[in-house]
Amino acid sequence: MKNTTYTNINWKLCEIKVTKVQNKITEAYKEGNYDKVRKLQKILVDSFHARALAVKYISNSSGSKTPGIDKIIWTTPEQKMEVILIMQNKINYKPLPVRRVYIPKPGTIVKRPLGIPTMLDRAMQKLYAMALQPIASIKADPNSFAYQENIGAKEAMARIYEILSPPYGSVP
Repeated sequence: MKNTTYTNINWKLCEIKVTKVQNKITEAYKEGNYDKVRKLQKILVDSFHARALAVKYISNSSGSKTPGIDKIIWTTPEQKMEVILIMQNKINYKPLPVRRVYIPKPGTIVKRPLGIPTMLDRAMQKLYAMALQPIASIKADPNSFAYQENIGAKEAMARIYEILSPPYGSVP
């Protein structure tokens, strides 16, 4: 995307384009066309729009102020745009070790280890997750409501209600 800056990225267009490719991945997977799935996944991870959304997601997340081992956080639009462009070269990409910190375990004096990846590593993880998510949502257990995008407590409660409610027209 020549002459594009981070501040003038059309985020709605990015979401539309990524969703369109994700839907095509879903269709190809359902058809059993795994070569097409792989090609579409490659198109997605190579796309400017997916890389931009990955950077936006990471830089707007609750952990965006927590650096990894490289001590880098993205604070300016110029830094974020630079990362979008860096993510284009996946051949030379090598993830860095995670930064290890120990956080208190609730209710005890014991601390548990927590690994914090660099922001670039988190963005790359998000990018590849966008390509894998359409298949994961198809293969997921329909009664599982954890760790899936746009699925949470409301859907779990609706499913519980559905299971525990007596059949329509029956007398309790």
